[in-house]
Amino acid sequence: WSSDVCSSDLMTGQQFLIEIKKNRTLSDIPVFIYSTSSHKTTIDLTLQLGAKDFITKPDKLQEMIELLSSMTEEVKL
Repeated sequence: WSSDVCSSDLMTGQQFLIEIKKNRTLSDIPVFIYSTSSHKTTIDLTLQLGAKDFITKPDKLQEMIELLSSMTEEVKL
């Protein structure tokens, strides 16, 4: 199984991150949290839990496309 982008509507991003990091097989996968939240405490906690980055959702589709493109390129490097 391989995926460049994964989304979970069954749990919060932080819950998803905790589950991924507990699994030895999955724990090294870089996790980017993409959220509407811009609260500093939420961002800080998410990064402490092991997220590679926390991205606040942009308002425009083009910003989203550029963001995903740059994230994909970073992972390939």
